[in-house]
Amino acid sequence: MITSLLLFALACTSPEGKQRGPATDTDDTDLVDDTDTDTEDTSDTDVVDNCHDTPAAEDRVRKVVVSHPYDSSGAQSGEFEVLELSKTGVLSETNTTFTLSRAVWGDIVFTPDGEIGIAVHDDGTLGVFRFDGDDVVIVHSNFGNNDFYASRVTMDPTGSFIWVADDNWRDNGGGLYRVSLDCDGKLTNDGRIVKGKQPAAALLDPTDTTRILVPSRDLLDSAAGHNLHLVEVNTPALLSGDAVFPDDEATVSHAVWRDEYAFVSDNSFFSVGNRIAIARVENQTVKALQIIEGIEDPVWMVPSPFDSSLLVTSGFGDGLYLIKQAGVDNFYLDGELSYVSSAPELPSAAVAIERGTERGLVLVAETSGIRQVRFDAQGTVTDEGRFYLGSGYENIVGAIGVQP
Repeated sequence: MITSLLLFALACTSPEGKQRGPATDTDDTDLVDDTDTDTEDTSDTDVVDNCHDTPAAEDRVRKVVVSHPYDSSGAQSGEFEVLELSKTGVLSETNTTFTLSRAVWGDIVFTPDGEIGIAVHDDGTLGVFRFDGDDVVIVHSNFGNNDFYASRVTMDPTGSFIWVADDNWRDNGGGLYRVSLDCDGKLTNDGRIVKGKQPAAALLDPTDTTRILVPSRDLLDSAAGHNLHLVEVNTPALLSGDAVFPDDEATVSHAVWRDEYAFVSDNSFFSVGNRIAIARVENQTVKALQIIEGIEDPVWMVPSPFDSSLLVTSGFGDGLYLIKQAGVDNFYLDGELSYVSSAPELPSAAVAIERGTERGLVLVAETSGIRQVRFDAQGTVTDEGRFYLGSGYENIVGAIGVQP
């Protein structure tokens, strides 16, 4: 991930003298419950399915969790911070922090009830924490050491297991791992279910979670050149695939699947330009449609919950862009958003509210804060400004997650 290379340097350029966000209380008290510090429990556990499958209320105060990958001196850090998002979309500080391992970027995923969160660390391990009211319980500070090298995690809708993408080569452990989750959040590695070369993510079929869409240089017995694959995971068996990129130069930074369309971003800095591939996934068939260029370093993508619009974060480009649909199987780059004040600084991962009155609100991690952007049902995307966390190294935002 080339964007992360600039995070440290850009911290020096953030404006000095500002207070955090709209909040005036900057007491740094840590309210952390880390009495459970089991970090490497890979033994058999009694996994109880569906402990966390019931979503919490749609309209409520949600926890937002971000990582801070540097301390005040610029050294590496495993600190995470908890903020709150009100029922009306207002961010505030809680002065609660906790420590796992270092996470420079990515999304923090939650069980459907929002109780358990999982972060992917730079060393390929997973950090697991649980909310007990407002307290944070550390379940695993570095799970999976020597089992896999995680690059991204996908939560199953039951909340009883996750899919872990290991983007190594096939002979070095590359593929998809199924990891069970018990009622307390403890993990058990069920092993590598699907073998592949540099899979970037496991995208769940919204209508059938036994089917997964995987951007990968190869997967199972895929045809040469195919780099987006639809897999039935119970067998496992390859259902379909296609070459959404016409070459083998792509470095996949992110991928999303919404309705019948999949989007795969490439932020390679080698011989080809940055691009986003679009495919139709329908009736167990993957069909490459088109490639959109013109966005520098497309790091992350968030689909609108209302239509086929797509928000794209541009890391090196310091911007947010919108892709829209012009007709069946036809998309176009609509351009860069207008900002209410300053432009983003190295925007990276972004997470969205999918339910309730705040549906369509997107939280974007950037160097010194969290930017809020909003989709609406009329197809408009509006920047609502940045919640400022500070100019010091210790305030750089890496990974981000919000309770569903």
